[in-house]
Amino acid sequence: MTPDYNDNEKERQLLYRSLTKASGFHLYLVQCNNPGLRAEVLAFLEERLGSVGITLYHHHLKKPVVSLDDFFPPGVRFREGEKAVLAVSGLENSFSPAGEPQAFLHRLNFARDVMPKKFPVPFVLWLPVGAFKKILTEAHDVWSWRSGTFYFSTPPEMIRSQLEEIAALKEKEGGGTLSEKAYKERSILFSDLLEDLKLQPESQKNQLQRADVMAQIAELHYSFSDNVSRPDQKKEYLEKSLEFQLKASRIYEQVFDKNHPDLASSYNNLSLIYRVLGQPEKALEFQLKALHIREQLFEKNHPDLANSYNNLAVIYMALKDYDSAAVYGEKALVILQRLFPNGHPNLDMVKRNLEGIKKAVG
Repeated sequence: MTPDYNDNEKERQLLYRSLTKASGFHLYLVQCNNPGLRAEVLAFLEERLGSVGITLYHHHLKKPVVSLDDFFPPGVRFREGEKAVLAVSGLENSFSPAGEPQAFLHRLNFARDVMPKKFPVPFVLWLPVGAFKKILTEAHDVWSWRSGTFYFSTPPEMIRSQLEEIAALKEKEGGGTLSEKAYKERSILFSDLLEDLKLQPESQKNQLQRADVMAQIAELHYSFSDNVSRPDQKKEYLEKSLEFQLKASRIYEQVFDKNHPDLASSYNNLSLIYRVLGQPEKALEFQLKALHIREQLFEKNHPDLANSYNNLAVIYMALKDYDSAAVYGEKALVILQRLFPNGHPNLDMVKRNLEGIKKAVG
C-alpha cells in the first residue's frame, strides 16, 4: 500500500482527539520510525493539549526497561484524576539481544493488569516498526488491551535527513572500533529505515535510498566483524555484509549507467568482503569491475584508481601471482607519490605491500 503523507495530519488530529477524550488509563500504540517526525507530532500534541489544560510528559528510554517504574520521567508521579498524558519512546532498546527480548515481552504481558494502577493517565507508546511488530506478534495481552493504534509514515525528505545525520555521526566517531552498543543501535535504526522505505512510492529515488541504506548495513556488519574473535562468528557478520552489499549492487546496476562511481564503490566493497572471506577469485572479479569503471571515469592520478590498484596487488598476492601483484602495486605507488609527496598513511601501506611482494618472490 502506498502511503499518503496527508494521512500523517489525519493521524495526529485523531490521536489528539483520542487523548482529550480519554479519562484515566488508556494505552495507545503509535508506529513511527523517524525521531524527527516523532518530535514534530509530540510538539503539536504538547501545544494543543496544553491549550485545554492537559500536560504532556515525554520520556525517552535510553536503557532496557527493568520495571514499570522506568516508564516514569525522573521526578514525576501521577495522581488519580490528574490531567496529563505520558508519552514514552525508546522501548525498542528492551527488544535488543542485550535486553533479553522474550523475558521482557513476558513481563510486559504480565504487567498489563498493573498498568492502570501505575499510570492513571493516557499512556502512549511510540514504537519503530520492528518493536511495533513484536508487540503485535509476541505481546498479545498488551495488544488486546490497547485503546487505539496510530501509524505515521516518514516523508522521503526526512529519510534523507536521517541518513545524513547517521553519516555525520560516523564521521564524528572516526575510524575507531565500533562498539557493540553502537552496532546494535545502528542495526535497529537501519532496519527501521528500510521498513519505512518499503512503504514509500516506488521510484528511482526510492530505489537509490534503499540501496544506500543496504550499503550502510553492509558496512556496519563488515566493521563489526573486526570486533569478533571467533572465526565462525566473524564469518557470520561478513556473510551478512555480503548479502546487503550484493542487494545494493543489484539496485545500482539497474538504476545507474554502467560507468558510475557509486557502482564502482559497490564493486570495490564486494571485492573487499570476498577477500576477507577467503575467496580471492571472486574478490578479483569485482575489483576488476571496479577498476574498469574507474579507468573510464577518472584521470590517471585519481586516488580511487590507486585504491583499486593496491587492492588488486593484495588479491594477486593471495593468488600467488606475484608478477601481477608487483605491476599493480607499482601503479598504486606512482599515483600516491604524486598525490602525497610529503608522505601519507596510504602511501606507507602501499610501500609495505610492495616489500611483502618482493619478499614472497624471494
